[in-house]
Amino acid sequence: MAGRVISASATDGRWEWHTSGEPLPFEDVERYSARRIRDRFDRTMLLGYLNALGIPADDDSSYGDGFLVQQVVDWQVRSVSLAEARAEFES
Repeated sequence: MAGRVISASATDGRWEWHTSGEPLPFEDVERYSARRIRDRFDRTMLLGYLNALGIPADDDSSYGDGFLVQQVVDWQVRSVSLAEARAEFES
């Protein structure tokens, strides 16, 4: 059972924003009213929220050994390095 939910989802190309429950003390709820949904919640906010909850998501030493999951698909895929992926999400 979740006490607080913040979500952004795309259905048929249209983004929807939803929140429920009481905001947590560290939330920047003013950002949630930004015109563009992509400006309402970003990677920096996510990392800040996780850190406030005691989850050091951006600290590589918090993780164990990594592993590769490979999926075979019928559509074209692209590969990016971790640094490239982080750069895309930080912009």
